[in-house]
Amino acid sequence: MNLSEEVERKRSINKAVTAFAQAMVSRMYEKIRYKGWDDPKLLSNDLLKVQMQADLQTDMINQRESKMIDIANRAMMLWYRTYGNQILKYQKHIKQTIERKETDA
Repeated sequence: MNLSEEVERKRSINKAVTAFAQAMVSRMYEKIRYKGWDDPKLLSNDLLKVQMQADLQTDMINQRESKMIDIANRAMMLWYRTYGNQILKYQKHIKQTIERKETDA
């Protein structure tokens, strides 16, 4: 793969991830009245996983965009709860990894 192809692939990835993340944020705002997305005492990790599995089964049948976004948001909630206190460290690691790959190219 040449450099221009790689740049185009990265743009495509960024475009897709940005659009998906915007859809996730929009869906979270629609559900703003619900509490517990960041608090396992209000909504347990186990229940989140059960809800995600139910959404996966439903989506296989209905192919609804909102369910796909719900699945992604539940995955984000679990990720945030697990790594939330490490987000800045993780972001720094990702940035360094990307910079390293760009310099190696």
